[in-house]
Amino acid sequence: MGNGEHPGLAPRLFVEIFKKVNLLKNYHFTISLNYIEVFNEIISDLLTDSNNNHIDVKNEAEKGTSLVGVQETFVKNVEEAFHYLTYRKK
Repeated sequence: MGNGEHPGLAPRLFVEIFKKVNLLKNYHFTISLNYIEVFNEIISDLLTDSNNNHIDVKNEAEKGTSLVGVQETFVKNVEEAFHYLTYRKK
C-alpha cells in the first residue's frame, strides 16, 4: 500500500481510474472492487466477516478465470476505494 510520500500500486491505480472516469462525463461507469489475500495457496476474502471464507477458483472457456464466493464492493469515488484498502474484517 505504500505511504503518503510513496503510495503503492493500488492507491495510484485508484487515482488514475477515477481521474479518467471524471473526464468522461458522457458515460456511466460502475466500479467495484474485491479485497483478497492469497497465503499458502488459500484465498481469503478480506471484506467479509464470515468464518467460512472459502474461495474457489473457477476456469471457464468463455468467461475465463473467476473467483467464486468473493464479495464485490461498489465504490463511487477514490476516497471510498481508499477506505477499503485499510479495511479488513476478521
